[in-house]
Amino acid sequence: MEALAFIEDYAKNLTVASNRLSLELKNCVEKSSDIAIQALTQNREILEKFNSAAQKEIDQFDKLMTSVDFMSQSFQEIDQLYSDVLRLSDILTSLEQYAAK
Repeated sequence: MEALAFIEDYAKNLTVASNRLSLELKNCVEKSSDIAIQALTQNREILEKFNSAAQKEIDQFDKLMTSVDFMSQSFQEIDQLYSDVLRLSDILTSLEQYAAK
């Protein structure tokens, strides 16, 4: 009888310990889930900030390239104007020489 009582007490204690362990495991899993959710949220926020910064950099680069294209075109136009002025100067020199004869 004593042995049965001992076994019964042991079984009750084992059940209580098992329930406590299950509760602790449940709490650990919940905490881990909360931490994982926070990490995902922070990663999402960081990624959104990074994407925003990257888009701003791309926009700035596009503006820079537009400015470079405009400057290049302007330099070509200036070069063409300079060539035209040189031709006009040559024509005027030729006309002056012709008029001097």
